[in-house]
Amino acid sequence: MKDDSNPQDVLVTAFYDVLNACLRPEQPLCIAYSGGMDSAVLLHVAVQQTVYPLRAIYVDHGLSPEAGDWAAHCDQVCKQLDVPFTAVKVEVDSAGGQGPEAAAREARYTILRDMLGDDEVLLTAHHEQDQMETFLLQMLRGSGLQGLSGMPLCTMSNGYTHVRPMLNVPAETVQAYAEKAGLSWVEDPSNAEDHFNRNFLRHKVLPKIRERWPAAARATVRSARLNAEAAELLDELAAEDLQGQVAGHQLKLTKLLPLSTGRKKNALRYLLRHWHMPVPSEAQLSQALHALFAARVDGQPEAAWPGVRIRRYRDLLWFFTEEDDPLAPTNRLLGTYNWDGMLPLDMGPVRGRLELTNVVGMGISASATSKPLVVRFRHGGERLRPAPRSRTRQLKNLLQESDIVPWMRGHIPLIYSGEQLLAVGDLWVDAACVAGPSETGRMVCWTGYSPIRETD
Repeated sequence: MKDDSNPQDVLVTAFYDVLNACLRPEQPLCIAYSGGMDSAVLLHVAVQQTVYPLRAIYVDHGLSPEAGDWAAHCDQVCKQLDVPFTAVKVEVDSAGGQGPEAAAREARYTILRDMLGDDEVLLTAHHEQDQMETFLLQMLRGSGLQGLSGMPLCTMSNGYTHVRPMLNVPAETVQAYAEKAGLSWVEDPSNAEDHFNRNFLRHKVLPKIRERWPAAARATVRSARLNAEAAELLDELAAEDLQGQVAGHQLKLTKLLPLSTGRKKNALRYLLRHWHMPVPSEAQLSQALHALFAARVDGQPEAAWPGVRIRRYRDLLWFFTEEDDPLAPTNRLLGTYNWDGMLPLDMGPVRGRLELTNVVGMGISASATSKPLVVRFRHGGERLRPAPRSRTRQLKNLLQESDIVPWMRGHIPLIYSGEQLLAVGDLWVDAACVAGPSETGRMVCWTGYSPIRETD
């Protein structure tokens, strides 16, 4: 960077250095413009360049009666600068179990991501002190290296790119730029309310830290960067440990079992982040490791925390969200469907979709499906003579011998005509109703269901 005494040089240099490193020329930019001083500076710096198309978005959380006035201020500034502007309202889910700060932040970024155009890049006005605050808050929560890595200059995930061009710029430089350029901005009264954790840290704690350690912000940023490098190395180690062990949302334990506890934890955290599943606390992860890795081969242990459930079956771990968990209360209903077999039958994300297609010499005989069909699920005691076998077997034994995971055995559709069991999903057709060599048959197509065995 150039001479810190010239805030304009510092900001412009930082802006171009970061964007040149992260973006392609002429990628469109979208600034998250709150009307506050930091975003006003970012907007003013961005307007001075002509390489990247630019627009601004204001997000109204509905939490302040002054939000309409702030949106009008942002609109006026953007008109003066000839920058396209959009104001959008968003509802904050205050009942979702998060604090108000986290809920507002999540709502803001969700709407910003949704509004980004193709190849458009989100810019936010985080600076060096914001990085310091984030680092300290994560430390006070007991975060590991991932949390203590702070905010990256550039994030590319979930289909969008987020860049923070001022992240390495001191807060004092940002303020000096705003004053020297004669910018106008709005002041959010909630920024002075110390009951918010970040505000308490900013107003009550950081002044004392800076008084004792004037270079604390720069040092904290350096620590965050070093932690990010270390976290990247741990991710590389996890990817190596997991190589060849993952298929779908299933994890083989063969290679992981001999590893140290630390490497097991590291691999699981990496996998959960990769799948965008909630990462557990240290205590939850330790309990999960003990339950899942120390179990007998014939055991069926489970581990769970909000948003995730893991089941072990033999030497395989199966990962579920609350929505796709076959044993979740909303997915455990037995249910019965009357079905004419002419149109597909949709049974939900766990049980999938049934369809009958016409074939010759295969499947269920057309005569057996001429009567109304009923789709049921296991109650126990069902029996079947699977073609081409000649012996009637208990369905329970067939499912066990076929390595169907226990939690899906009650979700496999059983197709009946009256009280006669014709077929079990697309696994077996009863020998008594199989179409003859030249007879028209109805082939069962079962798709879209949760996995029933390894690597399904």
